[in-house]
Amino acid sequence: MARDYIDIGSSPSDEQCAQVGSEGYHQRAREECTRFIQLIRKHLGPEPEGARLAVKSFPHDFGSYLEVVCWFDEDNEEARKYAFKCESDGPRTWDAEPPKPQFPTDAVLQCTDCGLVPVDQDKAAHGFPCNRCGGENWKAQANTEPARPTPAPRSGVCDSCLAAAAEMGLDDRPSQVLLMVELGADVADHCCDVVEAPGVVKGCACACRRR
Repeated sequence: MARDYIDIGSSPSDEQCAQVGSEGYHQRAREECTRFIQLIRKHLGPEPEGARLAVKSFPHDFGSYLEVVCWFDEDNEEARKYAFKCESDGPRTWDAEPPKPQFPTDAVLQCTDCGLVPVDQDKAAHGFPCNRCGGENWKAQANTEPARPTPAPRSGVCDSCLAAAAEMGLDDRPSQVLLMVELGADVADHCCDVVEAPGVVKGCACACRRR
């Protein structure tokens, strides 16, 4: 499976960003990139299967700098479209309003070409193609099912997750923990240990999304 990525930047295109080489750069840059990823998801929806927003370190004369990238599987059309959409249609300012939904929030979407009701309604609402026929036209129908309960949040970070964060250039544990809790699975592929702690759902911040 071939993988590639698109460099999106460290902040919205019309905003200033932390300058590499400046005091406290890496801490401020990580915070900006994390916030930028959250903003992209708010505007474009969550990543489809085969795509992943992540913070990537790049070499520089002054050390390294961090930017948001979108990894995608080259053979996955939906993932590739999402990656290029992040580059072309991502938010340009921090306070940019997300696009208004085309459908009522309590409606269920159905593909007009094959009749599929997708499992991931949010993807369909954000213009992703039907995973059965590839069609991009959806119609809304009344939702007659009760709302599903929101899963309990998961947290906690295992040693292998911290090691993956360290490979991204984060050497201090507080920063590693912060990154993993904020980004969860949005880091380089790695093996996760399952952990249990009081008040923590079984599975670390990354493993809970990968298993």
